[in-house]
Amino acid sequence: MTSRTRTTLVAGVAAASLLLTACGGDGEDSSEEIRGVDEGGESPAVDEDDAGESPAVRDDGIERPDITLPEDVVNVFEEVDTEDPVELAVLADHERRVNSIDEAITSGDLERPALDFYSAGDALTSAVEWAESLVANDESFSGTTRYYERQVTVDEEAGRASVSYCIDASDSLTTTRSTGEADPDSAVTVKVHYETQLDRNEAGVWQTTEAVADPETDRC
Repeated sequence: MTSRTRTTLVAGVAAASLLLTACGGDGEDSSEEIRGVDEGGESPAVDEDDAGESPAVRDDGIERPDITLPEDVVNVFEEVDTEDPVELAVLADHERRVNSIDEAITSGDLERPALDFYSAGDALTSAVEWAESLVANDESFSGTTRYYERQVTVDEEAGRASVSYCIDASDSLTTTRSTGEADPDSAVTVKVHYETQLDRNEAGVWQTTEAVADPETDRC
């Protein structure tokens, strides 16, 4: 698998947003258009002990679907310096949304209940379409993905929030789903900045409704 394919894969896996559209692609061999990644520099170091659910993910009494990831798939979320309970709730559901997409991709099961539990609207449509394309191409991934430079803002009255963040997937590899074999030549330094919108639904879950990549950013 080429590095170009790897670049499109990890960018999509990381957030499953409308990345091709955001970068001007038309869905047909659009990997050439994805040049918003920063292939250089280093992301801030993140303690591997912080992998998995961060301190933001706390029990809030909402009955939630389980999310299971393979042992060789690790998401590391940089902790955000806030003690605001609403901001923590938003960050927690953002993290769960990321994990739910990765669960669908790595399992190949687009009917996993967490996928539409944490995503809605355009964000759900794009996540499903991206996961479908990977499954159809017999592609998955393994390794560690870091989420850093996270910022959260909340309009509690409107029930709306935003989370922006950077993704570093340079420690993950493309794998062939049917064999589980990782492509050692697929490792590239990929850093992408995302802006997401979340809306609180009637159950109190902060669902991601929009997710867009900034292909020209230098914030990562």
